[in-house]
Amino acid sequence: MTRNEVIEKGGYLCSECADQIGWKWPDGHCATCHTGPCCICGEQKSLSCWNDWLVPGEKAIKGYNWD
Repeated sequence: MTRNEVIEKGGYLCSECADQIGWKWPDGHCATCHTGPCCICGEQKSLSCWNDWLVPGEKAIKGYNWD
């Protein structure tokens, strides 16, 4: 799943779904998370925003992603 597809679905995803689509959490990264429906699986879980994740194969967006 591409970054744009996740953004179009609402942009907040759980770590399990991020792992399944190959996204990586940056080493040492801290983020504010909230509970809500994951934009991929739809389950109520702890979520973080799309811009907290590194997306292999996609260029980081300066100011929005870790680069």
